[in-house]
Amino acid sequence: MTWGFDAARYGAELFQLFRRFHTHTEATGVGVYLVNRLVQVQGGHLAVESQVGEGATFRVHFGRV
Repeated sequence: MTWGFDAARYGAELFQLFRRFHTHTEATGVGVYLVNRLVQVQGGHLAVESQVGEGATFRVHFGRV
């Protein structure tokens, strides 16, 4: 089952703590926030591409050592 979300509409809210875009599953809205923070601490960033009904792709970019 693929879901995705409207990245153009919700992109600015994506990495906020407790933010959820779906109600079909139990979740806390902590996962993406936490991963984003951990990646940022390492000098990297997350990138996401998503379309409703198509799914979402998250890419982790780490800074150079």
